[in-house]
Amino acid sequence: MAEDPVPGGQDPKQCDASGRGFYVGGPAKSRPTRRQQRPTARGGLQQAARKRTLRRGRRGGPSGPRPSETPPPSGIVARSLIREEPGAQEPARSRMEPVFAKFPAYKNTSKESKPKMAMPSTRKASLLVLAVAIAAVSLAPPGAADLKQNYYASTCPNVETIVRGVVQQKKDATIRTIGTTIRLFFHDCFVEGCDGSVLIDSTAGEQAEKDAPDNKSLAFEGFDTVQSAKAAVEAACPDTVSCADVLALATRDAIALSGGPFFQVELGRLDGLSSNASSVPGQLPEPNQTVNQLLAVFTAHGLNMSDLVALSAAHSVGQAHCNKFESRLYSYQPGQPTDPTLNPKYARFLESSCPLGGPDNLVFLDQASPAQFDNQYYRNLQDGGGLLGSDEVLYTDNRTRPMVDAWANSTSAFYQAFVDAILRLGRVGIKSGKQGNIRKRCNAPESASHIVFHCPFASAFWAKLDIQIPPDQEQAAAAAIITRSRSTPQYPRSRQRR
Repeated sequence: MAEDPVPGGQDPKQCDASGRGFYVGGPAKSRPTRRQQRPTARGGLQQAARKRTLRRGRRGGPSGPRPSETPPPSGIVARSLIREEPGAQEPARSRMEPVFAKFPAYKNTSKESKPKMAMPSTRKASLLVLAVAIAAVSLAPPGAADLKQNYYASTCPNVETIVRGVVQQKKDATIRTIGTTIRLFFHDCFVEGCDGSVLIDSTAGEQAEKDAPDNKSLAFEGFDTVQSAKAAVEAACPDTVSCADVLALATRDAIALSGGPFFQVELGRLDGLSSNASSVPGQLPEPNQTVNQLLAVFTAHGLNMSDLVALSAAHSVGQAHCNKFESRLYSYQPGQPTDPTLNPKYARFLESSCPLGGPDNLVFLDQASPAQFDNQYYRNLQDGGGLLGSDEVLYTDNRTRPMVDAWANSTSAFYQAFVDAILRLGRVGIKSGKQGNIRKRCNAPESASHIVFHCPFASAFWAKLDIQIPPDQEQAAAAAIITRSRSTPQYPRSRQRR
């Protein structure tokens, strides 16, 4: 019996160089067995004759000289696309004359060439659809193609249940879990993509994202929820689920457990390898920005105006410090200290909660339903009750007001818009391949010596080879294996030795 082409018999499509696993060693191209080489009564003799004809053509035999023109560049042409007359005998071809010699674009200088035939219109349409599909894939955000629902169905089937249980427990302990977890996901994705880098702690030599001025207000409860969920997942499925995916799941559960929509999360992210505070400035929406300024931040991440209005409803839950909005109360503009778009009654309430020169207190973003993720946020804007200036401008700007009105009147329309927007946000800046890894602890970056090999057969493969690498050489060995896996050609399973 022939040996398995892959250790453990795994499908190489699940462990190729796309970024979710490393193909260690890689299969060599299989040689046909003698039985496969032996001509059969049905087609072997014809194949053997064709090979002899090609060899004669190479030596200037009956096939005539080689074509004077090179074939059309790149592309794969299936023989099934060419219409052949029943019983017609194919003329001899030289080695340089490929299958697509029958297309009009290819001019055959051989005297034995067949008459040119136009491609059927239906097949042209099929090729056009295929070309459009390939173009669409090529235009997708880098790494986004690695994401899919139920990514861990075979490797960690209970991951969503585990994360949801932790989020429920944290939510029951404090209402702050909801807003802080959701906000953490937003701040992660807007800076260097959704890679969990906002979770990393600063070190003596480098300040991480979480300690940048714009992230100083990120609360402990959000970090604690994600790290607790990650620890529970690691206990069940070691070295399998990334911190970035745990954060995405925890965000979905915080939304759903507070009354918002439940949706399937696309998974398959890798964790970022670094976190730098210097990468934060200019990447996050500011509390007093105009619609134009907000839109510039969103479009820089591949999001649009609808996403801006929908995702702003995350301010339906959570709290904000007084210093984020007190300029609307005491220093809006010369001669007019209070923002005129603020509801006067709401302004008096805010002044009592945040007195001038007083402590930097916390105020609920939505006073009507602070623990419910709902479309009350938009109704507040209609009534002049947006806490932040960047909230209220969504109603005062004529471009975004129609969406505010529509989603204030329809919960289902709001839920659909929000789910579409947060799924697009979750595809921003996805790391793949050597750009990321899976951290065991979300707050600690890990060196290349701790890179997790995601292929299911990896542990059995190493055990079988009985490989032991000295600790001081682990990083170099990991890099060498990754380089080798990138250069190994991959073949469809149908072409591997069985």
